[in-house]
Amino acid sequence: MALWGGPIALVAIGASFGVAAVVIGGSEDPAASGSPPGASVSVLADAWSGLVYTWRNPTLRGLAFSISSINVAGGVLNIVVPVIVLERLHFGETVVGVLFAVQGLAGITSAVAFGRVDSRDRERAMLALPMAAIAISVSLIIFRSDLAMLLVIMVIYGALQSPMDIALFTLRQRRTESAWMGRAFAVSFSFNYLGFPLGAAFAGVAAAHSIATALSVAVVMCLAATIFAVFLVPSKA
Repeated sequence: MALWGGPIALVAIGASFGVAAVVIGGSEDPAASGSPPGASVSVLADAWSGLVYTWRNPTLRGLAFSISSINVAGGVLNIVVPVIVLERLHFGETVVGVLFAVQGLAGITSAVAFGRVDSRDRERAMLALPMAAIAISVSLIIFRSDLAMLLVIMVIYGALQSPMDIALFTLRQRRTESAWMGRAFAVSFSFNYLGFPLGAAFAGVAAAHSIATALSVAVVMCLAATIFAVFLVPSKA
């Protein structure tokens, strides 16, 4: 069965890309409304202008600090959870997969629920409150890391991701001038995701010596993300 796991996973990934291609294949590009300000024929120049715009936009800058910080915790969990399951609890790889699948299902369910909520003027609360709750939940793993606790934490983490994502995407879209959306979004996405590989790289080294240390850093970064969301993301455009 283990020998078939790799090919089956590759087929599933290929199928998902195929479905995505079919879904978006018939979509039309929105009508162009002229060249954006500062547009040039140089990719590097356009990238630089997008970087400058993103940094000078208080909302995008605040989101960069906040979301990248919470993603450090995500990167840490992505390494620590398998280490706990495999090396401390001595379960197999299937259990690791089940835990991450449960996280994904919790996220889907939460997205359907929170997608109905009007997020206007509530974005900062939808960012800060889940971040603080994630900090508390991750800290629990330091004191108790059995399978039941990991299952609960993965459900909580998955469910709390959705309100943060909804607030992030709606706030970013409303606070970015339409002519800058392409360049600013590309830079903003990169800033926001930066924390994940950094967190994973740190946890890959730290977890070999102390899982508690890796989790403690994740908790600190969650709290930092909460503070950034409250104080760096403007309440109004």
